[in-house]
Amino acid sequence: MLNFKQYLDEQELLNEGSTSASTLFEGVLVDCWNMSVKYNVSSKWSNNKDQKKFTKEILNLPDTFAFLKASKSKKEWATTGKTPEEQGELFWGLSKLCKQKIKGVSGDAKGAGSTKKTLSGKWKEITGKTVDTSKADIIIGDTGISVKAPAANIMSGKQLEGKATVIAAMEKSKGSEVTKNILLGYLDKFVTEANTVGAEWSGRKLKNADPKELEGINSEIQKDLLKAEGVFKSLSENAFKNAFSNPAVGNAFAYEAMTGEEKFAGRVFGDVGDETGEATHMLIWDYDLKKLKFYKAKEKVRDVAKGLKMEATLKSSRREKKIEGKKVKVGYSIYQSMRLAINTSLEDADKLTDDVKEEIQKMENMLSEGIINEFSFKEKLGKLWSSVKDKLKGIWNWLKEQLNKIKEIFNEMWDEGLDSVLSYFETDVKIKVNQTIRL
Repeated sequence: MLNFKQYLDEQELLNEGSTSASTLFEGVLVDCWNMSVKYNVSSKWSNNKDQKKFTKEILNLPDTFAFLKASKSKKEWATTGKTPEEQGELFWGLSKLCKQKIKGVSGDAKGAGSTKKTLSGKWKEITGKTVDTSKADIIIGDTGISVKAPAANIMSGKQLEGKATVIAAMEKSKGSEVTKNILLGYLDKFVTEANTVGAEWSGRKLKNADPKELEGINSEIQKDLLKAEGVFKSLSENAFKNAFSNPAVGNAFAYEAMTGEEKFAGRVFGDVGDETGEATHMLIWDYDLKKLKFYKAKEKVRDVAKGLKMEATLKSSRREKKIEGKKVKVGYSIYQSMRLAINTSLEDADKLTDDVKEEIQKMENMLSEGIINEFSFKEKLGKLWSSVKDKLKGIWNWLKEQLNKIKEIFNEMWDEGLDSVLSYFETDVKIKVNQTIRL
């Protein structure tokens, strides 16, 4: 049987307060946006000299430097194991991507994810707090943007934070009182704080607790946590799943979790906090630094809601005491969190686009080599289109833009002639097809 520390380690609950590379990457995006303006990286006139200056400068900017230090042992990041020149080239490409993808906003970018913003009146009333961490991780001009990894946790909060979200979402959606009370009932049973015991400070010495007493206390806590991770976890998560099946309720939960519209801006109950904490847009990145998605939260809320999942997650924070100028661990404070998570499927969609281009290129080669004729080419193209549609059905609806992008490629092929499309894919074959087809 696991001892209590092993149980905590296995559940990945320990939080030592270190800043993750993913969090620091927000600063990299700020640097890349600002540097893209300074060096006009999207311009065809930018040259190798500009890129060298860019590389030297960005690698020494505090946020990017901190990210590279924190991520150097993380294999998933494209920068890991690369030379400074190669890292600079990746950031140069990311800066170009920022200018290409982040549309409709202007101005300098700055980090906001670690700032504390004043809460709305309703949020203060329910949680007892006056400030909390901004939903906007970065701000470009006056636009608050939430920055997310491919697998995105759009909200995580203790019991009272969860209650505030339920109350705001149910009010906005005009959901039933019965459903609201069921959800609040589960949150009432959340583990709010269970303190494990390691050692206590007595007088001027760190006094170890009696091993038998310590084992007894932690054993009882372990029993409570195992209950929280068992049947109760399943029942509470299913209750939220059922609530989300109502589109209005699901949309309201998704939008509050994405933006903090009531938490900071008071847009449901009307008592405004600090509106700069609200994130009206979302930016999704990928570890390869070659893919970004940027959109307005209100345009994607329905699609986010469809992928929304509530998790009753156990978390912990280290309990410390300052002893003669040094922090000493004396145990862990454990609580249950309401976590709303989504999977952005960014990599799947972009890979599918690349796969389509690769397949078309293969067919072009077969056509140019005389292995297939134009009619076979058209037939194979139709089959590929059907396959693409089937695969995209399993990917997020908000990625329909990928479908449209691919569809445009197909339509352009038949409208403008095969030679135009072959040129698009950088081949020299000159064959004209007069027939057109609407897909």
